[in-house]
Amino acid sequence: MLELEDPSVHEALEKAAGREVAKMTRPASEVSPQTVRTPVVGSGRRCPVCNELELSGRQTVCSAACRRARTRQRETAARQVRDQGIRVLLETALRKLEEGGP
Repeated sequence: MLELEDPSVHEALEKAAGREVAKMTRPASEVSPQTVRTPVVGSGRRCPVCNELELSGRQTVCSAACRRARTRQRETAARQVRDQGIRVLLETALRKLEEGGP
């Protein structure tokens, strides 16, 4: 059994710990792919819903009304995709029934 007071044990542990730390850290210039980049303040971005007001900082829309409108737009788009899928399934079922198939 190795003694913990042995200097070679300490050196080996420090090297192993250093490798683990090196694996966990990234160079300062490398950006993680999971990060979200917010636009630069004062970049002249306008609200994507009403296109009237300029956004600041991390804003994505200018007001609660625009946030609600954007949510409704997304829900409508999702509903249309869902309805189209159901329509295709129903048309396929109807065609099979007309053909007399199972």
